[in-house]
Amino acid sequence: MAEADRDALLSVDGTGPFGPPERPMGGYVSLPPAWRQPTEETHGWVTRSLEYAAALPPKVPKARKKP
Repeated sequence: MAEADRDALLSVDGTGPFGPPERPMGGYVSLPPAWRQPTEETHGWVTRSLEYAAALPPKVPKARKKP
């Protein structure tokens, strides 16, 4: 998700950093429990996230280590 979208999502009541409080995962957002039921709002965020991920370049595989 783009940084501006992530900042906008974090302004929604009930969202926050994802992961343990002492070490949250960068770039991830935990969603409010109320969002477990699909709504137009949740659909919009999921769509936006999927579009962002689809536009990313493919990951380049790491070179294999020689034994």
